[in-house]
This record gives sequence, C-alpha cells and structure tokens, in this order.
Amino acid sequence: MGREFLELFETWANSYDESVEGHDEQYREVFEGYEAILNTVVNKSGNVVLEFGVGTGNLTKKLLDAGKTVYGIEPSAPMREKAFEKLGNSVSIQDGDFLQFPVPKETIDTIVSTYAFHHLTDEEKAQAIVNYGKLLHKGGKIVFADTAFANQEAFQQTINEALERGFHNLAEDLQREYYTTLDALERMFIAGGFSVEFTRLNKFVWLMEAVKQ
Repeated sequence: MGREFLELFETWANSYDESVEGHDEQYREVFEGYEAILNTVVNKSGNVVLEFGVGTGNLTKKLLDAGKTVYGIEPSAPMREKAFEKLGNSVSIQDGDFLQFPVPKETIDTIVSTYAFHHLTDEEKAQAIVNYGKLLHKGGKIVFADTAFANQEAFQQTINEALERGFHNLAEDLQREYYTTLDALERMFIAGGFSVEFTRLNKFVWLMEAVKQ
C-alpha cells in the first residue's frame, strides 16, 4: 500500500521542495515543469476533491487557492507537518493511503494525486481504482499525474540512460518502486468502470484523466 516507503518519505520531507524546484540534478527531468503539472491537475479537477499523497502540500495549496474543497490523505507524519506549516490547520489532512483512508462524508467529484501512485504495485493500483469507482458518481474523475512509461522498452531504456549518466539514485528508484506502463494502467481504469486519456507532461510524467462511466 506504499507504506513500505514511509521511511523514505520521512527522510525526504525536509528537502522535498528543493527537489521539485530542480536542485537535485538526478531528478530535474522528473520534476520539469512541476508548477505547470500541478496547475493542469487543478484545472482538470472539480469542486470537491480527495487528494492522495499530499506530501508537503504543494498541490493542496493550489487546489485551495482555486476555491476547491480538499480532503487530503498523507501517510507520513513529517510530510503532514510540513503541509500544515504551509497551509495552516484549516485544511483537512488525515493519516491514510491509497487503499486505507477515512472517506469524507461530503460527496467527492474528483480524486487527485501527483507523484505518488507508483508507490503501489499494479495489483494494488487496480484495487484502488475499483474502490474509487465505487466512491465516485457517474462523471466523477480521477486526475493523476505520475511517472509511467509508454511500454516496457521505454522503461528499460530510461533506466539504462540513468545509469549511463551516472544517475544511480534515479536508476535505483526506478527499479525499487512500482512504475508501470500506459497499457497496464488503461486496463486497470477500464476494469474499474472508467474511460481514460493519457497526456505526456514531461519525459517521465503522464497525466491520467479518467471519467467514471
């Protein structure tokens, strides 16, 4: 359920915002156009949003600034603390993950996440999507932006390129976590009762916009 990476999140909490700003050369391309990626997710979202993987609250802040109601879910206590420092205590950010989380009493029209869905295995991703299909009404949306790959060949090529450039942390990350392919994601969304479109946002990140049928 992604919680096996909690120690990593807690170590990263203090430097995450520096990483997304491009200070870490190995991850610069992963976070290229970061602000635009967040803005795209906000623009695709409805009015009442459930956000998974709040992290330090960067997407949350943009959603709130756009006048949306946000229910945040974040498993890492240090990350939640960073988010509250940025956002204040008026926003709802609760302990939970993609599969186990407190369901808001208010009807949700959009489920969002950035840079987090890859913490789940493909089996867990599929289960999460099925669960969200039960939570959303017809026309409700999942809007995720995350690293994914057109196919297995593209995935392996990206690992090889990272190694050739001496980006060993990036290469280890790509092999350690559960990055997947677009065709696998498409099957998951369709099985969960969604139509889905993919839009490439940078070399690593794709926008997944899924609509409940």
